[in-house]
Amino acid sequence: RHQPAIRTCHPTDMLRRLFCHCLSPQTAGAKADLSTRASRDVGGSKFDLARLATLIADPDAKVIVMAGAGISVSAGIPDFRTPGTGLYDNLQSYGLPNPQAIFDLGFYQRNPRPFQRLCRELWPGNFKPTPTHAFFKVLHDKGRLVRVFSQNIDSLESAAGLPADAIVAAHGNFDDAYVVGSGRPVPIGEVREAAFGGEADWDALAARYGGNVKPGTMRRAEASVLLPYSITPTQRMQSLIPNP
Repeated sequence: RHQPAIRTCHPTDMLRRLFCHCLSPQTAGAKADLSTRASRDVGGSKFDLARLATLIADPDAKVIVMAGAGISVSAGIPDFRTPGTGLYDNLQSYGLPNPQAIFDLGFYQRNPRPFQRLCRELWPGNFKPTPTHAFFKVLHDKGRLVRVFSQNIDSLESAAGLPADAIVAAHGNFDDAYVVGSGRPVPIGEVREAAFGGEADWDALAARYGGNVKPGTMRRAEASVLLPYSITPTQRMQSLIPNP
């Protein structure tokens, strides 16, 4: 019998496609539909918050988290697309061809200054983890959490105390840094000094390592390295996944 493609797709591919789909502007209006589908019946019980809590309370429950910018808004970090307050609406002073360019690797190679300026504002330590991040840590401490797949670059999952092997940052984060092109690792502390210094510090860093240096944040163009280790096909995560 013919099986839907999503059932035979390797989990890494499935997650990559899902993240890219969720980030596309065309999906911005689909969130209400997603919420509706999340409320459908699962195993004879409505899939609402109470049902979710019951499932998580099961000692055998295994939870995968897929998170986006909304979990960090209460920390003071703007999301990307909310009109008026979103990050993309507040980048006019950076002289970008379009707001998305600030996270584009090709644009960074041509003109690294806008992202270098933004680094100081987004750098971990300026913001504290939210109750949502703390909840992820509770799930981990109780042995429920398999992994957090996050679109966020703010490193608040790490700041909340999650170990590196519990986090897959689909767009990277500020936990490490590298030379663009060669991939040569750079101590993140040196990048922080440049971020809180000035253009001369960034230039000195580039001269020292032989190319533009950036934190491990990445745009979708860099995401071909995404998640080869993240989840094996044999891991069955049925507790929080509604059957079709």
